[in-house]
Amino acid sequence: MAQRCKPCEKYEGKQRELRERRMILWRRGMLTDATSEELELEQKRLTEELEKHQAAYHQPSIYS
Repeated sequence: MAQRCKPCEKYEGKQRELRERRMILWRRGMLTDATSEELELEQKRLTEELEKHQAAYHQPSIYS
């Protein structure tokens, strides 16, 4: 499992907020195709940034 640090928690928090926002819009009947696509793109961007961060800062060392 990947290590957790403040930046990791920040990315995960933003991802959680996007999921909650999508659910709220869906429940209100306000989730359009365009909004859904925007949220998916933002989710993908955050996931990529988190993966880059983890690759750069949390890769296991071959010496540990």
